[in-house]
Amino acid sequence: MNTRVTISSIRSERGLRGAWNILTDFLSRAISDSLLALGLCTRLSALALLGMTAVIQVFVYPDAWATHLSWAGLLLLLIGRGGGAMSLDRAIGLK
Repeated sequence: MNTRVTISSIRSERGLRGAWNILTDFLSRAISDSLLALGLCTRLSALALLGMTAVIQVFVYPDAWATHLSWAGLLLLLIGRGGGAMSLDRAIGLK
């Protein structure tokens, strides 16, 4: 896929601001999810995903509260306790 063509088509349809929003949304999800899966910066990644879940709950899918509540519960657990013994946070000495 040619990313220049894709970004320019989004820019022409939604303007520069729409393209920027899509790019930052993709990067924040990709980075947060990857860090969380690796157990690196677990609390910060979980906090970012909790914020994204809250925004999606309020503005995008307000009727999906049960799904978002389960996600929020798991993310709050990770924020409170961290990644655990098998995480890279623990391996490099971060608590």
